[in-house]
Amino acid sequence: MEKKIYGCLLILLSVCHLFAQTGTVRGNINLENGDAADFVSVGFQKLGKGGYTDKKGFYEIKNVPVGTHILIISYVGFKTESVEVSVKNNQTTRVKTVKMKVESGELEEIEVIGSKAERYIEELPSMSLKITTPLIETPQNISVATQQTIRDFGIIGTAEMSRLTSGIVKRYGNDNDFAFIIRGTNATNNIFRNGVGSYWWNQQSDAYMIERVEFVKGPSGFMIGNSEPGGLLNEVTKQADGVKVGEVMVGSGSYNLARLGVDIGGELSNRFNARLVAGGQYTETFYDFYESNRTYIVGSLR
Repeated sequence: MEKKIYGCLLILLSVCHLFAQTGTVRGNINLENGDAADFVSVGFQKLGKGGYTDKKGFYEIKNVPVGTHILIISYVGFKTESVEVSVKNNQTTRVKTVKMKVESGELEEIEVIGSKAERYIEELPSMSLKITTPLIETPQNISVATQQTIRDFGIIGTAEMSRLTSGIVKRYGNDNDFAFIIRGTNATNNIFRNGVGSYWWNQQSDAYMIERVEFVKGPSGFMIGNSEPGGLLNEVTKQADGVKVGEVMVGSGSYNLARLGVDIGGELSNRFNARLVAGGQYTETFYDFYESNRTYIVGSLR
């Protein structure tokens, strides 16, 4: 019985000794010009053992099982190298210096084209102002509030447009009737829509139907003759520009404010573009027995 136990222990120790047979692998990696290649990945295939080179291009891998293995050397932008290494028990195997070669392959060309959705600056006036000179070259104080600016300010109607620029204040009005003072001049009749004036008595535009607002400060008779010398406000509605659009707007707020709008448009054919904007608004106020309704349909064919 004791002989059998001693025999089993001997076999077990032999197996453990066999499995414990490991060695160490060392080497250096250089670039083609002879400089040391640092942070190069070095690892044995199928063993899960490896590491990286130091600043001098030196690497050392310990506890590598005895036998013949494939050492993989890789670095971004260089050709992957493979070296056959024979590891002996309790010995250090010195691998010959490997020189990394630049990878000759080229990546396929990728062209990325993008545009920012937000737009706050306009360079040209609208056609309704009857000028084609860029705004920066026009000898007139003209500031433009884009649709993105209107949305960011939370504007929902013409009566709030005075918040978008300087030199203009609201004289009176809120939900329906309204009037402005521009540079100290009564501008009640200076509210224009697509170049046509006198939009003020119960004709307040909903902000959702507006593409941009142009504030012309000072005399503007060379553009639009029927206006006071203080300046004018020109609202440009959404136009049929051929860009495919499909949008639904839903909004709510204090005093039972409810808003709904639809904006659809695009190309009808090779010769015609169309766009339709429609919606409405309902709201109450802080006092009883008051409500304000607004509905609009804005069509454009070009």
